[in-house]
Amino acid sequence: DTNIKKTCHKLPELKEDLSKLNPGCRLEATLGIGYDKTKKWLSQMNIPIPKNLLEFKEKIGTQGKSMPSTGNFWHVFLICVSSH
Repeated sequence: DTNIKKTCHKLPELKEDLSKLNPGCRLEATLGIGYDKTKKWLSQMNIPIPKNLLEFKEKIGTQGKSMPSTGNFWHVFLICVSSH
């Protein structure tokens, strides 16, 4: 949990760095959380949520690189949308 908090605190810095590398782009982000503690908490709180929001087999990027599901993950997907 501490590592997740530390990483989340770095997201504004990451956004700023990406904006500097890609001036004139609008950054869009997607956050996905799928670790066992989240699933357990949702179950205990009786919160219905579609399974596909918490689980995936793998994420394939546009350049063919893949990110396999490990069962305990969270991911941030950032994309630069050109304003031209």
